[in-house]
Amino acid sequence: MASSLVQTKSACIKVSERAYPLNGKMWQPVVLLLVIAVVTPVLAALGISKSYECIFFTNPSVCINDQCGPGLMCDQETKTCEQCKDRIPWCEKNKGHCKHHVYEKFLADRCPATCGVCEVNTLSPIEEVECVDKSRHCSRNVHNCENPKFKKFLEEKCPMTCHICKPRVTQTDQCSDFWGSDMCEQLKLQGLCTSFIALPGEAGVKELCGITCGCCDGQPCGPEELVVPSGRLVEPPVDSPMPPMKPVIRPPFPDYVKPMGPPREVIPECGDNFRGKGSCALFKKKGYCEKIGFYGIDSIRKYCGKTCGLC
Repeated sequence: MASSLVQTKSACIKVSERAYPLNGKMWQPVVLLLVIAVVTPVLAALGISKSYECIFFTNPSVCINDQCGPGLMCDQETKTCEQCKDRIPWCEKNKGHCKHHVYEKFLADRCPATCGVCEVNTLSPIEEVECVDKSRHCSRNVHNCENPKFKKFLEEKCPMTCHICKPRVTQTDQCSDFWGSDMCEQLKLQGLCTSFIALPGEAGVKELCGITCGCCDGQPCGPEELVVPSGRLVEPPVDSPMPPMKPVIRPPFPDYVKPMGPPREVIPECGDNFRGKGSCALFKKKGYCEKIGFYGIDSIRKYCGKTCGLC
């Protein structure tokens, strides 16, 4: 009887079309359960996927093994296919990190359109090749990776730092100062080893600043007491290939000096100095204190640093 009920996959599709119509109406759960109960043993005998691919084959709005057709994405809550779109507003600013081994999975879920996840049915694996920097100064030049003047040079000399390739991560090298000891020391002094505002969770801290933050050898991240220095986060000086700056020759100081106006108000480098519409309390309530990628840490410290706990 089983062979007469469903002989081929096309026959199974006809069964699913009758019980699972694509006419925009609500599917009858009772009928669906009966179809599953009848067809399941037949599918097992035919060797068809246990995920009931046969039943859902004619319905493109249903995810099959969490996958959809080109240009569509699978909603993990409803398990239905929908138009590919980004889920957070600042995806374009993070486009350069789509293939970074730390952020790849996070951005594929939050920014599928920007990162091109929906262009194919499945994520293509990144070929594992030897991925190492050829200069010890790469971490200090990471901000020049997208600079047109130095991009080609840094792609050749600093492929790992500039995310041109994906390094092979092993259990022995998961804890390191990927961003360099100078930058990691500044982040540690700012208290970011434990706040995870600028670094993606404890796993990210271990890989990007693990040695400086004290995360290696199974120790928790961050110092026991956070020390916030006075002054701004200073970026380390950039070595070659930056060209040397030409000296500026100024004319001699004139005999006549224009009188200066009244002294301007000096704004502290860290405090609640916001004077615009709204308030620092509202700024914190909306979660902007933790969105370092959206607002610079210097700006947050200067205008709402006290409320955000950065002073």
